[in-house]
Amino acid sequence: MSMPRILRPAPAATAAAVRDASAPRTADALEAVGVFVLILIHIWWVAAYFRPAWLAILALVVYSHRRRHETLAWLGFRPDNFLRCVRDFAPLIIGLAGVPLALGVLFGTLRPWGLQKAAVFVSYYCIWGTFQQYALNGYFVNRLSAAAGPGEQRWVALLAATLFSVAHAPNWFLVSVTFTLGLLCARIYLTYRNLLFLGIAHGIIGSALYVTVPDWMSLHFHIGPRAMHY
Repeated sequence: MSMPRILRPAPAATAAAVRDASAPRTADALEAVGVFVLILIHIWWVAAYFRPAWLAILALVVYSHRRRHETLAWLGFRPDNFLRCVRDFAPLIIGLAGVPLALGVLFGTLRPWGLQKAAVFVSYYCIWGTFQQYALNGYFVNRLSAAAGPGEQRWVALLAATLFSVAHAPNWFLVSVTFTLGLLCARIYLTYRNLLFLGIAHGIIGSALYVTVPDWMSLHFHIGPRAMHY
């Protein structure tokens, strides 16, 4: 009685299948790197001459979302679990904003703003913070997650936070803050996927830092060449 023959895929077919499976991941990785390079070029060279050029980068990112059929809700612009995020993270956000405010009062570094100016600034910063969280998480975290293999997902938040912080160079204060808080936000996003909550949290914490940290340390929150020449 003859032994049953074990069928194995041809080596060429196996290699082709691996290439086909890795092609989309490679495209996602290259796209993320390309967009990040464009952001750095804008910060360091283009912004000084034509600041609205960032809209061209945004248009490329929006096109990327549309080509992949990524909806606003999928990206994280969703109200359904907003209150859950508030419930789970309100003490952390209050603490991260309260510590610099308390230190500002203690050392006398608070900016002499009235209540109305402070409220307007916080409102603006929440809008700007939502946009930054969209860039960090809605775009880069999602692209890096798509590019990572099953065993590499644990590195996505770390890599996204690294890119986020590098974009704030050479302001060492912002580099350290954006890496630490960017890593925290990326981890929250991967679990909750809510950019609205993260944007408001970003605005609250960022405002607390802005009104308390002296300019000699924060370089007035400038990045790129403006930080070098501040």
